Amino acid sequence: MKLLLTILPFWILLSPASAGGRLDAGSVSSGAAYKIADALFNANMGCGFVEGHLRDEGSRWAFTARIGYAGTVDPNPILVDKQTGAASWASLEQIEGQRGP
Repeated sequence: MKLLLTILPFWILLSPASAGGRLDAGSVSSGAAYKIADALFNANMGCGFVEGHLRDEGSRWAFTARIGYAGTVDPNPILVDKQTGAASWASLEQIEGQRGP
């Protein structure tokens, strides 16, 4: 699974026409960032979704995650670095801790 999340950003960056959004040299488009955030979410959650709209936080894109059937807003956004495409989500540590070893 970690291999998928490592390869996915590069695959998306190689196909900017399908990614949508604005793409400057050396940056990750908003469309590509959504695909990265969505892949991170789906690889770790059974139910819920990533909202399609985003916040521009300077050096990163921020996406709201909704958890469960009710779509409860997670207080921690999924962050995607605009230069590298690296994704992080503070709630992921809590989720992995609940799963156990």
